[in-house]
Amino acid sequence: MVKRNAKARARRIDVTDVERSLVRKNESAKAQEKLKSGDLFYFDTNGNEKSLPKALRRGVQLEKKQKGLSKLSHYEIAKVEKVKAKEERKAVKAGIKNAKKTTAASSTTSKDAATSNANAFDLWGGAAAKEKAAKQLQATSSSILEQTANLNNGSLFKKSEDRKTHHMLTRHKCRVLNDSALRLPHSKPTTLQNNSNKTCAAPAVVLPETGLSMNPGEEAFERQVDEVVADECAKMRSEEQEARKKKPMTSRLLDAYSQEEVSKMTEAERQKEYRRLIAEDLIAENMDLDVEEMESDEDATSPSAKNKSENTKESTTSSTSSSGIINKKVIKAQERKTKAQKNKEGRLKERMKNLSAEKRQKLLDKSIGQLPNLMREMETDNMTKKQEKEYLAQLKEEEKKMEEKGIVLKPKKIGRNRFQETKLLPQKAASSLRGSQVESAISERMQSIHRRNLTELPPDADRSTLLRLRKKKNRDQRAVQHHQRQLKINEEVMSD
Repeated sequence: MVKRNAKARARRIDVTDVERSLVRKNESAKAQEKLKSGDLFYFDTNGNEKSLPKALRRGVQLEKKQKGLSKLSHYEIAKVEKVKAKEERKAVKAGIKNAKKTTAASSTTSKDAATSNANAFDLWGGAAAKEKAAKQLQATSSSILEQTANLNNGSLFKKSEDRKTHHMLTRHKCRVLNDSALRLPHSKPTTLQNNSNKTCAAPAVVLPETGLSMNPGEEAFERQVDEVVADECAKMRSEEQEARKKKPMTSRLLDAYSQEEVSKMTEAERQKEYRRLIAEDLIAENMDLDVEEMESDEDATSPSAKNKSENTKESTTSSTSSSGIINKKVIKAQERKTKAQKNKEGRLKERMKNLSAEKRQKLLDKSIGQLPNLMREMETDNMTKKQEKEYLAQLKEEEKKMEEKGIVLKPKKIGRNRFQETKLLPQKAASSLRGSQVESAISERMQSIHRRNLTELPPDADRSTLLRLRKKKNRDQRAVQHHQRQLKINEEVMSD
């Protein structure tokens, strides 16, 4: 490939905006020509949809189907149906109650009339008057029966079609619905007041320790200082371990030499010195192992070794019996399967899948003799899994107890950052209250809110957050500039 000069590269300019504007100008000119010639419009001589293009035909068909109403979602249809069913049930219940009242009232009136008619004697009517009264009673009873039947069917309480309609805007579409559809579901919002939705079991107010008081005692003060120092030492160790994992060569060289000597070394000298130090470490480890083996052999030959082994067995059994949950230290590393063993088992499974039925049967016949060993392996695996489960359950219980006290070991993360409990250094007892340092309760309240995961933690004042915010700002500016450029081009095209 021929390399281009800087001048040739500089000539390449982005001309996409200019090309787009030219294309739009050409399109607008063509549209004006069509307007003058009359090609943009057509006359429907047939009066049918055959002369229309496919896209317009589909639109007309959809309009005919919808008839002013757009399709509702399944959720909205279900809500409308539920509301209608509720109203029908209410109407039926109200109608049945009214019917019962009317029947009771009519029955009482009919009984009174019958008794009065029976007791009274009509001089002019006689038998004809009795027949008229019986017909009236039959008519009233038949009307009551018809009303009850109509109530059961729900025909009396049908909704009229001339009711008012309301427009409801959902998903940027105007949909026409009845009054019943506007009744929204009354569901309570989920809050952190319920115990099931709480993200942390820590209390709202955590009482400070005695060492953090205004005038602490000597013992409480020393205890608090020791705890803070122990936490800082643990942090330092974890940081050192992470540094050793990331940079093992530099960490090993710094153990043997000073910082100035390591900085003066070249890369080749560092590698050479690192190999020499590792070789010395391996030789020292082998020597230590040989000495330990010799000591173990001497102890095994001595008669007191048997008593020691019995004592160790008793101590292990007592430790397991005293604490119902076995600690993780009891699970030996040798009992666990290595990665090579797991890979071997996976290869055997794949091979068994590919084998034929006869070969599988032969292998099964051979493996019958190995059943006791397999059963032992399965028992050991089940025991280790059971111990691990018990250990994890114990850890969870301990974490819950610590959270209830106000100590959060593994806090949940809402935003980018995770809450970390900051232990304050205690101050010695002042000679007077004026000499004591005054603190506000706002910081303590904010710490409790962040501990319980009620709000997101603020971002750290680091370089990473600054770079992230700067990138976001530049991205937004580029988007705005692009939008402004497009608007200017559109204005120029419209003005032309």
